[in-house]
Order: sequence, then C-alpha cells, then structure tokens
Amino acid sequence: MLVLTRLPKLWLFTLIVIGSFYVIHYGNQSFDLSFGNVGRLSPFNSLTSDPKPLSTTGGKYQAYPSDVASLEIASTSITATSFPSDYLPSQSDDSECEALYSSRYLEYIASHHVPYCESGSRSKLECFRTHRNESLCIAMGVSIDPQATEPESKIGMQCKLRNFTVEAKSSSKAAAQLHGVLNVEDMPSGFFETGVKEQLKLWEISKRNVKTAKHIEDCTAAKNDGTWTLLVKRENHGNLFHKLMELWQAMITLDALQMAIDPSTQKPYLLPSEVPQVQVVFVQEQETGLVDELDEWWKMVTGQKPLLQRDLAPTCLGKVVLPLEGSTSPFWWAHWEEKDCHNRFLLDAFLRRVYRHLNITATKHGNETDKTIVTIIDRRDRRRIRNLEVLVEKSRSRWPAAIFQVIDFASISLREQIDLVRNTDVLVGMTGAGLTHVLWLPEESSLAEIQAPNKRMPEAQPSTEFRNLAKMRGLHYLMAHPERREGANPWDWQTGEWVDVKDDVFQALVDAAINAQLHKGLSRGEVLPII
Repeated sequence: MLVLTRLPKLWLFTLIVIGSFYVIHYGNQSFDLSFGNVGRLSPFNSLTSDPKPLSTTGGKYQAYPSDVASLEIASTSITATSFPSDYLPSQSDDSECEALYSSRYLEYIASHHVPYCESGSRSKLECFRTHRNESLCIAMGVSIDPQATEPESKIGMQCKLRNFTVEAKSSSKAAAQLHGVLNVEDMPSGFFETGVKEQLKLWEISKRNVKTAKHIEDCTAAKNDGTWTLLVKRENHGNLFHKLMELWQAMITLDALQMAIDPSTQKPYLLPSEVPQVQVVFVQEQETGLVDELDEWWKMVTGQKPLLQRDLAPTCLGKVVLPLEGSTSPFWWAHWEEKDCHNRFLLDAFLRRVYRHLNITATKHGNETDKTIVTIIDRRDRRRIRNLEVLVEKSRSRWPAAIFQVIDFASISLREQIDLVRNTDVLVGMTGAGLTHVLWLPEESSLAEIQAPNKRMPEAQPSTEFRNLAKMRGLHYLMAHPERREGANPWDWQTGEWVDVKDDVFQALVDAAINAQLHKGLSRGEVLPII
C-alpha cells in the first residue's frame, strides 16, 4: 500500500492507492474515486449525487476493500505532488461539449449575473445567463393580482431597468464588465413566446413619471410575503421532448441559484432547505394545469403541486424566479448537427431525479441471459410505416430467438412506456417524440431510428438529437431512411400519413441492431449467417 500525503494551508489531501482502488480526502471527508470516477469530483457534485464518505476510526481514515481488510499490508509514507502525468484524467470532449453538458454549464450560470434595476429601485431584479446568453432571473418584491383588468397589469414591480448599452459606452472598464450583458428587450425569446423577455413583456415595470398601480406601489423588496415562487410560462406543446426540456430547465434554474452567491449576504441565493418551499406557478390564461402524467412530474421540481396564476390571491411575492425556458436546454443544441459529446454530468443527474420520483431502481442492463427484446413503436396518426406488420413478421422469421413487440405508445401510460423501454434491448421507431425514450434504454441497448422522408444529405440534414443522446448514453445507434417523396418539401417532414421503407432496408436495420446486442453486459454470442 502506498500512502501519499500533502498538507496545504486549508485542506488535507490524502490519496490512498490499493491496486485500482482510489480514495481522495477533503477536510474531514473521503470520497471513492475508483473505477473511472477520477476527475469527476466537483464542488457541485452534491447537487446531483453525493459521494459516500468512507468510515473513520480514531481520526484515521480506513480505506481497505472488504476482501483485504483483514490482511496486514506494509505501508510507506512519502511526500509527493501528484500522479505521473499519464495517469491524470484527460478531457475527452471538446470545449463546447464541456460547456454544455459538464459541471461548467451550471458553474457559468452561477458566476455570471448582474442586477438589472437601477440603484434606488424599491424592487430588485437579478438576471443570470448561460454561456450562450440565455437568461434566467430572480425578482424580489413582485406584486400579483390575477383579477386586475386593463389598463392595469396583473404582475408588476418597482424597478427602473438599467440601460446596459448606455452604461457600456461610459468607459472601457464598464464595457469590459458588461460584456455579454443584454438589456431585457434584447434577450432571446424561446419557442412559442417563452423565456424571460416574453414574461417581462406582460409585467408593469415602473418607470419615472408613470403612475403605478396601487397593488404594485405597496410592494417592495423589503416589504413582501417572504415566499418563493417559480413563475413558469410553458409552451403548452403536447410533444414529449418539448415538455421534458421545460421541466429539466426549471430544475437547472433552481440548481444554479443554489450555487450562485448573493453578494449582499455572501450566501447562495437559494438554500437547499428552501427548495421545498418554492411554489411552481403556471402563468398563461389558457393554461390547462396538470392534465397528463408528465404534468404531474412538475412536482419533482420542488415537491409541491403546481398552481395556476389565475387561481392565486392578490399578494406581494417575496422572491420570484423566471426560469430558463425549455428551448434553452443543452439537449436542443445541435438538433441538426452530429456531435460526439460524452460528458453525462447533467444527464445523469436528471435521470436520477426521474427514477427517484417514479420509484424506479435503475439497473445498468436487463437480464442478458434472456431473449433479445425488440420494441417497435407503432405510430397511428402521421408518419406511419406502411406494411409494418409484414416487415415485422419477416424479422421474426429471421430472428426466432428474439421477442418482437409492436406497441402503440399512445395507448399506454407514460409510466408503462418507461417500464417497457427499461426492459427493451432494441428500440425501433420513426423520428419523433417517441424516441425521447432513448433516455430510459438500458446501457448498451440499440436505438434504430428511421428518419423522416426527404431528410437525407445532401438534400436536407436529418435530425440528430436522438443520435447525439444515444451516443452520450453509451447506446448503439443505427439509422435508416425511408423512400423519398417526390416533390415533397424536406422541411415538411412531420406531415404525411404514410412512410415507405424498403423491405431490405428495414431488415438490415433490425439485423444490425440485434447483432449489436450479442455482447451486451455479460452476454456472449457470435455473428452467424441469417438464413
């Protein structure tokens, strides 16, 4: 056993190496960095998965695997600075992948924020931004009166907005400090008029010499009800992928606020103990509330059932969070461009939260000794695969040891869909919301995507979000194209009732996806001719 010790001013750093077993100590805690965990320790890991501290005895750290705990092993203590360079973890992704999917995404948001109200304003507005200049904000002292009628606004605050364009021109120092900071009117809008700018358009943000509504005038950052509110303007889009991204970005927003330090208190803007107190509120007048299973997942954000703005009583809200909208999700990035990103920092945290909410014990694989399970998504409205039954029957005859199931996902609950996919080896489907289930496929499974008609290079770029997600999750990804539609606009890929896939193309796609499962987990197999 080799023990390496270094004692800087504030921290004790101890590294114990036994074979491939690594332990790192910070202060009074130890963390297991074995089996590929080296390099993934971050001061923000506690937001997603806390490394389990190792036990201590008499003030000394015990770091022996159970199978050698009883052995007497000679030890030598020396002073060293670090591993030889070849052992240090290296960054496998490019800088843009790291900025989007690693801890750097949250770190950037938490460290890039400025006050948006002029000094002397009675309300406060602090806005944060991603490295792509997408915004989230926290407002303090926000009046809300859902029963207010025009010309009065239902929501308002006493904030004289800063003009960063003018301020940046005042000096070179100001220009440097405000580089990348956008005025509210210059912030980007999200899909279906979502995002901070679109929400603030509907607020009365008081200006000099303009009469302020009474319910707003009496509401300030210092005088309010002290509550936390997450005010969400949703897309109200039925697409599963769209809805998941909205939910995910709301969580990301609260995560960033737990990391960001409020300079006036030197504490995080949002303490972990305050998260369960945050009330999610949906703002649109046409908002239908919790109408389906996925809407119920919003309870996962803070533990509380969301409310509708129109049902609230008039009040002066303490702290109001305007979250990142769904279309800002890093997983919308490169929707039409192949990427090779593998950092799963954000993704794994989200999956853990979903499985915890659904009380699902996520396993790496299914039972590899069982037959290969092939699940084929059967669409019943648009982009239906013509003669699907015939194509599947031919695949069954080619793979008699496999189990084929053709499922209309719209006919079963979301929970049933997830359970089904969690027990699937090969998922086959047309490009569309149903392939969002790539999120739940066991590792090393196969995703076989049939692209939309006329989405083949060089005519048009196929969508790539499911390809990119599959690669990030360590899945086998395979793609095939249906027959081209003559005279069809490649951008009208979502329309049309039928899609024609050649027999040999479908069979080749399924063959490749099943063969990729031969060595999944502990399985063993060999490629044989298909008769």
